[in-house]
Amino acid sequence: MPSRQPTTASSVVFSLKTFDQHARNILLDPANIGIVRPHDHYDMIDIYFTLNRRGGLSPATMGRKGDVKIVGPFIANIQFSFELHMETGEIMLVDRSPGQTCRVCYGDDEGKIRGFDKFEALVLTPAISNIAIHFGRSAKYKFLLEWCNPDAINLEAWKSLATRTGQVQTPRSHFIVKRLEGRQDPEKRFLKQEELAANYPMLTRIIKCVDAYTGHCVAVKQVEVPSHEVFREARKEITTDLNHPHIIEFLQVEILVHRFNLVMELQDGDLHSLALTPEFMRRHQLLQDGNTVSRPLMHQMLQALDYLVSKDIIHRDVKPKNILYRRINGSYYYRLADFGIATTAPHKIAFSGTQGFMAPEVHDMDSRQRNRPHTTRIDVWGLAKSFCHTFRLDPQKNEHNRYTVMTTVHPISHAWSDMLEQMLDPNPFRRVSAGHVLTLMFNGEGRVTEE
Repeated sequence: MPSRQPTTASSVVFSLKTFDQHARNILLDPANIGIVRPHDHYDMIDIYFTLNRRGGLSPATMGRKGDVKIVGPFIANIQFSFELHMETGEIMLVDRSPGQTCRVCYGDDEGKIRGFDKFEALVLTPAISNIAIHFGRSAKYKFLLEWCNPDAINLEAWKSLATRTGQVQTPRSHFIVKRLEGRQDPEKRFLKQEELAANYPMLTRIIKCVDAYTGHCVAVKQVEVPSHEVFREARKEITTDLNHPHIIEFLQVEILVHRFNLVMELQDGDLHSLALTPEFMRRHQLLQDGNTVSRPLMHQMLQALDYLVSKDIIHRDVKPKNILYRRINGSYYYRLADFGIATTAPHKIAFSGTQGFMAPEVHDMDSRQRNRPHTTRIDVWGLAKSFCHTFRLDPQKNEHNRYTVMTTVHPISHAWSDMLEQMLDPNPFRRVSAGHVLTLMFNGEGRVTEE
């Protein structure tokens, strides 16, 4: 993970240790004497992060005309280079040889080897300690990479340079197979960095990974299920036919024997954690025009729910932890996630969801609506309760068994207070639809259903 802290002008990020005689001969070449350093009885090449080079790394190239000189058959002027990704700061090995002869092997703690070859660029991640780099015809030159101080990369300082060079891959620069199934071994391109969350009773984990080919981070949701249920459970989460800017998109769905993996773009966090930040806790007029905190949240999530209505899909678990966000250029962009218990509408009665955010017709078995199929209005309730929870509004039942929104911290207009109460109507057939709220409160912007 690139550091955002000030560093010295030059700091060693990693070193290259020779693994065979051909590699040792490179270090013995008089042309390279100035870049070879002794390390505990071994001579190594230190790779520095430095603001004195536009690329941020030095020495950065190897080849006949590289920073590290290599004289030998089948060696290009620049055989390969070490470069930083312009946006993410990930270190990437770029194969510049005509025949793409570089090969990188990752070894994990369990002794498993992941080999990569015939690539244009490949991430070198400090999350993996055992990395071998082979290159040249028949991979005759072999180096081992040893991490020294990967946090030395000061991404913000490097970005501030007037001119800089580096890799510019986007999350979709390298083709991703949308659906993988029937294989024994998992996809190797997503390299684990850290576990973000785990729900052991549900046998699910969220893992932060880096895409080895693009340098962008992704989130991988791993779900362990019995082999006879894996396809059924995967289908419940696979929403690849959903295409909306405010619904999380799966980059890849991988179905293995006893689990499936869902790969999606990494977000900054969820609404549950965002609600605890000073920006969201600071007193402000909720939902007014020009508001950059609460209004985008409501508008974007209403658009997502309205889109689901057009597809006859009920999410059934709309809550702050399932509303993810990214902050881009100071603005919040929200996406609805986790379709694990989603279903089609109308749907027979089922007790599902999260306590505190379930509509009355779901959790109240004494409700007059208990014998009627559930509809997409369930999600409108979940959104309203999520909004009230986030901004510490306090819906209270009145003598007519309807909800009244009580403001405790943030002021809210009468029109919006009334609309939230309509979204919280205990009767799903009186409860407003997401499209109706979009029409009345946002001039229909983003609505896809018919009025």
